[in-house]
Amino acid sequence: MNQFPGVTMQIQAQLSASMDPNTHLRLQKIEAAAMAALFPFMEERIVSPDPILGITDCSMSFFNGRDCPLTRCFLFSSNTHAQDLLDEVENFFATRGSNTVLEMSAVTGGAIFKELRRRIYECTQEIHLLYKPLTEDSLSKEIPELTIKVLTTKDALYWAKASVAGWADQTPEAVQFITRYGQALVKSGKFTALAADIGDKPVGTACLFVYENIALLMNGSVVKEHRGKGVHSVLTQARLQLAKKQGCQYAAVAVIPQSQSAQIFTAHGFKLAHTRQTWHKLTGIDETNIKHITDES
Repeated sequence: MNQFPGVTMQIQAQLSASMDPNTHLRLQKIEAAAMAALFPFMEERIVSPDPILGITDCSMSFFNGRDCPLTRCFLFSSNTHAQDLLDEVENFFATRGSNTVLEMSAVTGGAIFKELRRRIYECTQEIHLLYKPLTEDSLSKEIPELTIKVLTTKDALYWAKASVAGWADQTPEAVQFITRYGQALVKSGKFTALAADIGDKPVGTACLFVYENIALLMNGSVVKEHRGKGVHSVLTQARLQLAKKQGCQYAAVAVIPQSQSAQIFTAHGFKLAHTRQTWHKLTGIDETNIKHITDES
């Protein structure tokens, strides 16, 4: 756990300062936009209360039950008073009997961090959001026996089961949620879902979400026995090609710092845009074993 999150945020803000403000903001909003696209389709998949979405100019809040990994708020602007913003967000969750879980990055502003400390929040996780201009070349990888398929909404269960196979050894406690989430993601029609097959067996999955000409690469996973063989790189290459065809300017991806996925995307030319941190009060929500839904394995 980072003991000095404010310092980390200041460093990342400097690293990405050369990026234009509009692209900065789009990159901040893209993960929340992906969640918003998925959210309506989770209603039939997770028990009541029904999903509730709260949106303002400075934040986007999601509620789908107290223990659901989707229940959280993204903060992506500091153009309001920190106390007022946090009062509004906390009230959104408190009225539904839930703790407040926040996702935020350096662009959110120092006033928010000071207010979080005053309210005794704790930073429990850091994720790097990497980005890459799609005008740049990327690493090329070929595996002759591997077939990459772009799936349709009819393939929702197939993709969900294949995705679970890639995540199960890392997050076994989240298998049921990942299955529901995976089916909703593909059935929504808002995401481009891919599967990597060897023969008739899926060995990897991934998906792509486009928001304002930025492609978010999501949910890349490879079954344990095929890791380290280049499957993830081929799926990354396929998604970058699809993003270019859709006219995207940039690709982005959320990764755990220093993970194998972070190394793969760095090899593909991705660079750090900002660090996203998860903050919450210690009231029973466990963030230690569940990755964020947009993260790569």
